[in-house]
Parts: sequence; C-alpha cells; structure tokens
Amino acid sequence: MKITKSVYGKEENDIDKFNELDLDERSIVFYSESSVILYPYVEEMIKELQNREQKICYLISSKDDPVLKNENKSVRVFYIGDSEIEKMKFFLRLKAKVLITTMPDLGSYHIKRSKVFPVHYIYAFHDMQSTHMVKRKGSLDQFDSIFCVGPYQVQELRATEQLYNLKQKNLVECGYGLL
Repeated sequence: MKITKSVYGKEENDIDKFNELDLDERSIVFYSESSVILYPYVEEMIKELQNREQKICYLISSKDDPVLKNENKSVRVFYIGDSEIEKMKFFLRLKAKVLITTMPDLGSYHIKRSKVFPVHYIYAFHDMQSTHMVKRKGSLDQFDSIFCVGPYQVQELRATEQLYNLKQKNLVECGYGLL
C-alpha cells in the first residue's frame, strides 16, 4: 500500500475505498491506532477467522503499522489517516457488524460509537493486568463485548457493572494470544 499526498496537500486515505465495500465484506473490522498496539494481540483471532474463511478489514491510523506488509489476501488493510477530527467523523458514520480494538475509552475521546449503524464493539486486552488497577474509570463501559484474558477480569468487570449499575456486557474468556 502506498500512502501519498493529494493535490491539496492533505494525506490520502482509504476511507472511501472502505465505505464502498458491501457490508458482508466489512462485517469484521479491526482498528489499530498505533503501529504497536493491535496486531500482535489479535493475530491469533485473525488466524482463527481466516481458518473459518471470514472476510476481515483492518483499519489503521499509523503509516508504520507492520500490517501494511501483510501478504494475506483475506485481510484487507485500509489506512484511515491520523487526524483526530477525520477519525471522529469516520467512526460516527461507521457501517460494520463488528469492530474489535485494543483501545479503551470508546466514546470518551475521538473514537465514538456509530450514529448510523448498530455496530457491535469488542474490546480485546493487550495486557494481562487487572481491569481496575490500570484502566481509567469508565474506559470499558461503552463496549458491547470484552475478550478477557482470564476469570479474574470477568469477576472484576461484573463487580464494576454491579457497583455502577451498568448494562452487562458479553464477557468472553479467550486467554492471551501472546502466550
């Protein structure tokens, strides 16, 4: 993938190409804000989805993301740029069945829930730490599902939901891919 500048000096991105896909082609979407944040932690998930012949889109905001060198045709990579305003506008209009990310704070900063489509948001941990010892209060509240490293994270998240009277999430014990 080649990233270039347009005639207006703005960086070109693949947002239009992504939005032109049929919903089935962008039903499972991964988002990585930084070149070191996502792929190593979701690689096993992606391999399992590939084994099941699922189509996968991988959105990136970093020109240095190693996934740009990915040769696998079942993972379509789209550079959406690194402008906070452009990302916010993009995510507010996102049409996808599932979005998986390791970035917490959905809805708090520039990554907002889609206003035009019922996207199912999944948080995947990129660490094995306690959910309440290192995360900001409320940083996982807006997700629909959370892929937990182990039972301690499930227990902590359930206790948080009960304590703050939050809607229950779908919590899945899926281990830690780097192990």
